[in-house]
Parts: sequence; C-alpha cells; structure tokens
Amino acid sequence: MTLTDAGLETVLLFEEGVELPCFAAFPLLDSDGGRAVLRRYYDPFLRLARDRGAEFVLSSPTWRANPDWGEELGYDAAALEAVNRRAVSFLEETRADVLAPGERDRVLIEGCVGPRSDAYRPTLRMDVDQAERYHSAQLQVLADAGCAQAAAITLSYAEEAVGIVRAAMIGVAGIVQIERRSRELRERSVVAGQAGQHSQRIR
Repeated sequence: MTLTDAGLETVLLFEEGVELPCFAAFPLLDSDGGRAVLRRYYDPFLRLARDRGAEFVLSSPTWRANPDWGEELGYDAAALEAVNRRAVSFLEETRADVLAPGERDRVLIEGCVGPRSDAYRPTLRMDVDQAERYHSAQLQVLADAGCAQAAAITLSYAEEAVGIVRAAMIGVAGIVQIERRSRELRERSVVAGQAGQHSQRIR
C-alpha cells in the first residue's frame, strides 16, 4: 500500500485559510512562517504512513512553480530554479525530521508540476512541442535536485500532457502521473508514454 497527501493548495486555502496568491504554495518556502505552514500540512501524512507501515509519496509544493506563474508572482528564471531546488531540500529535511533513518527509504520524493494556464479554463493552449519545451526546465531542475519521479496534475488538454511526458523522458527517472480531465487526454497521454517506452501511471 502506498499513501499520498491530499491536495496541498486546496487544503491550505479552503480549510486552513492560508492566503495563496495565484493558488501557489511554493512562495511559502521563502519564509519561516510559510515553511511552518507546510510542515503542519506534510507531517501528519508522514506520521500516518509510518504508523501504518505504508510507503508514501511526498510531493513537492511546486505545482505553480513554472515560468509564467513564477513571473506573475515576481520570480525570474534564477529565482524560480532556486525555489524548485529548495522545495526538494525542504521535503528531504521534513522526511528526516519526522522519520527514523530506517523508515526514510519508504518515502519517495516526487516533483509536482502543473499546467501553464488555468487548470480548468485554459486561456493559452500549446502544441506538444511547445509544451515539452515549456516544462522541460522545471522537470530538469526537479530531477537534478533529487526527485525520483514527477507528477503532472490538473491538466485539461492532451497536448500539454503529452509534452510533459516527453519532457520527463529526458530529465526525470521513474513514473509520470497524469490526472486525466477527458477521455481524449487519457488516450493520447498513454500513447505518448508507450511510444517513448516510458513507464507511467494514469490516475
């Protein structure tokens, strides 16, 4: 059995009342108070997995940490790369704080990426090649920082999903998870994964 967390941004905004400009959690990494908020979110999941003897996927708070959303939030390319790296380091530190050394191997650190535009009503649509180029930089940084796999979630059209799958083939080992929003998205994402001989799980 493998457990995951339960919707970081949604929980923080709607249940905890945390202000998240652009629905982005990654800026919380830039302050002591923000990191404390993230720890209050992640720690109970890690303890639950430990107590149940379950494996756990610890997903980074980087769903919005891509170039367009980063620019809107005041992050240039260098700052965005740095915050993606800090996100992975933060998860490694959190895992080490909560779990004993013998328990940490059961927790896999995952890099989370999200859509370039609005998740449900995109105003900008890319073709597959554009999506691959756009998402490659973030995926490469997350891979270099130590993520074992990537999760791409709340994607609303097939071309972006396929582009992310292609980008992940270059930079991220492991499994790419695409949250489907339509039958077309599911089918075209699976085809892309099979064409590249890349293992993926569609949820």
